[in-house]
Amino acid sequence: MNKYMNELLKELFEQPRPQAMDLAVAQSRDIVFQLRNFMGYAEPHKLYVSNAHVYGMPSGHAQSVGYALGFLYFTKRKQLNTLPITSTIVIVFLVEIFICAVTMYQRWESKAHTVPQVSMGLLIGLVISGVVYTATHRFLVRVRSSQ
Repeated sequence: MNKYMNELLKELFEQPRPQAMDLAVAQSRDIVFQLRNFMGYAEPHKLYVSNAHVYGMPSGHAQSVGYALGFLYFTKRKQLNTLPITSTIVIVFLVEIFICAVTMYQRWESKAHTVPQVSMGLLIGLVISGVVYTATHRFLVRVRSSQ
């Protein structure tokens, strides 16, 4: 549902991605390309960046990590609010926040998206996770009460 919502919103907004950076600059900043080049496997005119979609609003990567972060929060919020910061679930949640931040930064820094596109992706992912969690929770409660 998250993926299809992202595709639908991209078609509705039709907001272009930022202007791509020069290929040589992009390759000089691409760690995977540098490793492949060091090992002799790099293709000099190929950058391993997918342009699967021409539109950038909202960022699908930011939306996906926002969804994961939100769903983790909704399913574990009682434990997150009561456990010490050293508990496993709190550490997992903090790691997920870090992954979220790194993903959003990478999408902006690599010029795949603008800050508003990344921010909107995160927000939409969080909202969708809340809707899915609420719908699933209500369905499960209804199923349990009818048994």
